[in-house]
Amino acid sequence: MRDPAVFKTLSRYFFSRFFENDLLEANGDTLTTAVRALAMAAAPGMMIAFFLQNQYPQRTMWGRIEDRYFFVLYSFVVMAGVAIFEWEMLFPDRLDLLVLSPLPLKRRTMLAAKLTSLGCFLGTFLIAANFFGTWMLPAVSHEGVARQFFAHAVAVTAAGAFGALLVIASGGLLICVLPSPVFRLISPFLRMFVVAILGLLVVHYVRFGDGLDQTLDGPTRWANCVPTFWYLGLYEQLLHGASEAGFVASMAARGLWALMITVVIALITYPLAWLRMKRMALENNGGPGGKSGSFVYARLAQWINLGGRRAVLPFIGQTIMRNSRYQVYLAMYCGIGLAFAVACAFTLQPSLSGPRLALSTLGTHAVVPLLVFWTIAGLRIAFALPVSLSARWIFRVTGSNREACIDAGRLWTLACALAVLTLVLVVLGCLGTPARVLLVQALCGMTVSVLIVETLLFADRGIPFAQPRAPGKTSLPLLLTLFIGVLPVFVVGMERLSLWLERKPWWLVAGLLLIPIMRRGAGSLRRQSQPELQDGDEVEGEFQLLGLGSD
Repeated sequence: MRDPAVFKTLSRYFFSRFFENDLLEANGDTLTTAVRALAMAAAPGMMIAFFLQNQYPQRTMWGRIEDRYFFVLYSFVVMAGVAIFEWEMLFPDRLDLLVLSPLPLKRRTMLAAKLTSLGCFLGTFLIAANFFGTWMLPAVSHEGVARQFFAHAVAVTAAGAFGALLVIASGGLLICVLPSPVFRLISPFLRMFVVAILGLLVVHYVRFGDGLDQTLDGPTRWANCVPTFWYLGLYEQLLHGASEAGFVASMAARGLWALMITVVIALITYPLAWLRMKRMALENNGGPGGKSGSFVYARLAQWINLGGRRAVLPFIGQTIMRNSRYQVYLAMYCGIGLAFAVACAFTLQPSLSGPRLALSTLGTHAVVPLLVFWTIAGLRIAFALPVSLSARWIFRVTGSNREACIDAGRLWTLACALAVLTLVLVVLGCLGTPARVLLVQALCGMTVSVLIVETLLFADRGIPFAQPRAPGKTSLPLLLTLFIGVLPVFVVGMERLSLWLERKPWWLVAGLLLIPIMRRGAGSLRRQSQPELQDGDEVEGEFQLLGLGSD
């Protein structure tokens, strides 16, 4: 028999663990983190439903379908995104097993408590994401409040449940069939790919939402593979039947079958994946690439005079490799950037057989500056996340000065930006981009990478991954300004500049000459702002000396 008190305690523990995230909370304030997350999930549905009230009752049939599709899409994206963000907590992690394994707990009790807490966690976000839309859209549209309330609630619940269960079932299936090292290696790339797909669905709605009639009732068949269209069909069937649009019956049937199959797969694979993850969590969790990374750093140290940066460069790589929270953040961040890049490079063009993908000449010029800026800004944010604070004291022991440690972060960021630039150029070359255009893109990308790294990171005064949060110095408005205000202007400006340089390539020499000038100027500013430290000094946010003095 299961002890109700033990089951209840375990369920509460597992539920609270979903909100314990060192990347989000400053001082272990789990309640504040939970409230913020739920508020962020609930706000868009309320705002969109509020702004739609001026569109009714004169809204056209396809305009109404577009509005309903937004709420189906939003539920699917939010729940799939939440499941991906909590990927490591869907199954038992190392901390859970180290804490609970010595206790006299039955495996069935732990599994049931985990499933209960997971259901409560996903259900909480599902309700938060759809609560306001479910009540407000039927009241705004005036199409029969009770009937639309029922149709809306069922459709968005089914879409959100399918999004979350699809991630759980996919993860459980991969855990069961793949060897542990292979799973750890491909897991971040799988999450990045899924986030990119979710981002492309949102971008498609923003760009082509007004053309849903051509997509759903046209001759094209690719729409049959989009899950959000399945549950839009379910919405329309529950609300109006199949009388208004021809896509309704087939899409609704696909959605119901997909949901049932996903539920079955999740129920079968989750207990098996639980046992497999239990063994994997107790194994070495250093992450893939540890030995190969050490080999690369050793060879790099032989070829390049790294100086004091030698201690920090391996620290950055190993921190990313061994910390699953950083991997989740970087995978989701890279997935969003990949979605934006694909949306820029490709567009949908009308044809007799329906909309088709086509390469955008203007958009391909925006891919390089977009991904370079995205990579550098993302690493800058990641380096400021304090998960390895306890390792700060070691850098003083190695004899590295603070400026050398900070410069290692700039070197790592620049190397990542150049690696992304190389990959983008290879892809553009495979797509048939002319060599002249690739040369201009390469030179512009290298110049911009150096300039952004020096200007964005020159004021940083902490070690990557080892600097405490500084309240008041970073905030959501600053991040929104960076990505909404600065990024579009930068991308459009670089897009126009690269087109101009293709006609006048000799001006590239001036850009290349800016690199050493900018580096020298940024270095001079850093040296002027560097405080003088005496031996034994301990600076807040820099090194820890364990309280040991010379006397």
